[in-house]
Amino acid sequence: AYDPCSCINSGAWILAQEIHRHGPTWRAVGFYNSTRPEIQKRYAARVKTALPEASKLVEEWKTGHYE
Repeated sequence: AYDPCSCINSGAWILAQEIHRHGPTWRAVGFYNSTRPEIQKRYAARVKTALPEASKLVEEWKTGHYE
């Protein structure tokens, strides 16, 4: 629980399992978080909202240009 690499690997494995079950969909993202549809939708919406900023941070990290 305190090792960031293990946490990232575990999360990636769980998400990969959901993508395998549901395809590359927002439903798979929701299932990563919960089996309850109302919680899935809320979580997937939050991820979708955060995605542009996360993508920007990844690009900055890859290029070494941080703002």
